[in-house]
Amino acid sequence: RITEERRKKASSKTKKQVDDESKLAEQMNRAVLLDTSVLIDGRIIYIAKAGFISGNLILLKSVVNELHTLADSADDQKRQKGKRGLDNIAKLKKIAKVLVPEIKATEGVVDTDLVTTAKKFNTQITTLDFNLNKVAKTMDISVLNINELVEALKRVVVPGELIQVTISVVGKEKDQGVGYLDDGTMVVVAGGAGLVGQQIGVKVTKVIQSPAGKMVFCRLT
Repeated sequence: RITEERRKKASSKTKKQVDDESKLAEQMNRAVLLDTSVLIDGRIIYIAKAGFISGNLILLKSVVNELHTLADSADDQKRQKGKRGLDNIAKLKKIAKVLVPEIKATEGVVDTDLVTTAKKFNTQITTLDFNLNKVAKTMDISVLNINELVEALKRVVVPGELIQVTISVVGKEKDQGVGYLDDGTMVVVAGGAGLVGQQIGVKVTKVIQSPAGKMVFCRLT
């Protein structure tokens, strides 16, 4: 009788494990893992709201714990970052499916947990962290970098194109004026130093793409 009870108990436990694993696999299908940096940044809210992420948004417990640690920090800047990250989680939950699955942490270290989980379940990671981005890519993990997305969506301008720009400040070099396109792209205008506050027509002479972003150089028309 004891043996039979044990067999039934073992059978029941095995079924529960199978059900849990099946549920977890379903949750992780086409999912995106959220990094701490993305939650603090907050732009993921607008990306999700616009419908550009179709799968579940996954929060690992180590990510939530790191935000709580920051929110309890004695350092004011860290505390604000932690609170902002936790607030953004609440906002995300109102517009997207955010899950905190029961996944055993490998070390409780955020970057390690994200990489290990993404590799195990073949999911994507969204991050703004340069080092995490680099490590994930070397392990063939798909990374959604919001900064790269923003750069990809910026207006394309080419040498010879005529554009309108408002000169905001005087540039570093002699007689330069600096303005910005609607997407935040910096526009440096030769001869524009004396036109601060004015919207003017300029001709694009050169476009430079650097790791820091795009810069457009122009001259007055």
